[in-house]
Amino acid sequence: MWIRTVWQTPCWQLGRERYGACLLLIAPMLNFLSGINIDLYAPSLPQIASVFGVSMVLVKSTIAVTMLGFSVGCLIVGTLIDTVGRRRTILSGLLLYTLFSALAGCCRDIHTLMLLRFMQGMTVASASIGARTLVVDFFSGQRLAVAMAYTSVSYAVGPMVAPYIGSWVQFYFGWQANFVVYALFGAALVVLFALLVQESAPIRLSFCFKSTWKQYAGVVCHGDFMIGVLILALIVISQMVYPTLGPFVVERVLHQPVIVYGHSALVVGASYLVGTLVNRLMVRFWTTLTLVTVGFSAVLIGVLMQCLFALLLPISVFSITLPLAVILFGLGWVFPNVLMTCLSLFSQRVGVASAVQAFLLTSLAALGLSLLSGVHITSLWSLCWLYGSLVLLQCLLFFVGFRRVMLVDR
Repeated sequence: MWIRTVWQTPCWQLGRERYGACLLLIAPMLNFLSGINIDLYAPSLPQIASVFGVSMVLVKSTIAVTMLGFSVGCLIVGTLIDTVGRRRTILSGLLLYTLFSALAGCCRDIHTLMLLRFMQGMTVASASIGARTLVVDFFSGQRLAVAMAYTSVSYAVGPMVAPYIGSWVQFYFGWQANFVVYALFGAALVVLFALLVQESAPIRLSFCFKSTWKQYAGVVCHGDFMIGVLILALIVISQMVYPTLGPFVVERVLHQPVIVYGHSALVVGASYLVGTLVNRLMVRFWTTLTLVTVGFSAVLIGVLMQCLFALLLPISVFSITLPLAVILFGLGWVFPNVLMTCLSLFSQRVGVASAVQAFLLTSLAALGLSLLSGVHITSLWSLCWLYGSLVLLQCLLFFVGFRRVMLVDR
C-alpha cells in the first residue's frame, strides 16, 4: 500500500513557489543525465576492448546501440507520458535506468554490455522527455522561457563535462566505475523524484493506435521536415565522432594517457556549448537564416583549418582539437535554429513532431555512427575527409533543400 501511494503521490507536498524552485533543480538534472549517458564512459572504450578481448569496431558500436535505444525509448515514453501519467512514467524509467546501469558494470562480455547499453538508452528517454514535459506543465510565460533555457543548457553541459569526468574515473577506478556513477546519479534522481515531484498531467489521454499512427505518418511524410532531420542527424554524427573515435586516437595512436583525452574532449564540448549560447544572444539581432549561414561559415573555416594543419603539422592533440573546436562552435549556431524551424512546421502537433524527430534523428545518427565504427583515424587527412564529407552533405541539404523554408518563415 505504501509503495502504491509513493508511486502516485510525492512524500512531501510543497507550496507552489517552493515546488517551482524544486522543478528548476530537478528538470535540469533529468536532462543532464540524458546528456552524460553517452559520453561519460567514452574514455573507457579502449580498456573495455582490451578487457573483453574484442575489436575496436565492436566496442565503438556500443555508442550507436545506446543512441538506437534512446530513439526507441522516445516513441514509447512519448505515448506513455500522456496516457499513464508523468510521475509513474518518469519514475519507472529512472528506476529501470538505475538497475541497468548497475548491471552494466558487472557484465562479463561485450554482447551483454551492448544489450544493457541499449536498455540504458531506452530508459533514459523518460528523463529527457520528462524534463521538458514537467517544465511545460508547470511554468508559463517568461518563467517557462527561463526554465526551458536552464533545462536545455543542462543537456548541452552533459556532453561537455562527461568525457572529462569519465577520464578521471577511468584513470583511478577502471571502466566499471563509470557505470557506478550512472547508477548513483540515477538513484539520486529516483529519491528526489519520489519525495518531491507531483503528477502534472492535466488530463490523461486514452491511447488510440489508429489516430497516433496517422499523426506520426503525417509528420514523416513532410518533405521539408525530413530534410531538416537529415541535417540534424549529420550534425549529431559530427558531434559524436570525437567521443567515438577520439579515445583510440589519443590513447592508441598518440600514446597519451586517458586524462589527456578527457581534457581535449572538454575543450571540444565547451566550444559547442559556447556556440549555442552566443547564438542565443544573437537571436534578437539576426534572422534565423543569417544565424545558420554564419554557423556554416564557421564550420567551413574549421574544415579548412584541418586541411591546413594536415599539410603543415603532424597529428597531435592540439592539431586535432583546435579545428574540431571551431567546427563544433559553428554547429552550435546551426543545430538549434534548424531544430526550431522543423518543429515550427507542426505548430498544432509539436508533441508528435518532437517524438518523431527524436526517434528519426537518433536512429539515423546511430546508423551513421555504426558505419563510422570501422574507421581508424591515423592521420589528420583522415579527419579532413571525414568532416569534409559530413559538412558537405549538411551544406548541400541546407542550401539546396531547406534554406527556402527559413526564407518563407522570415
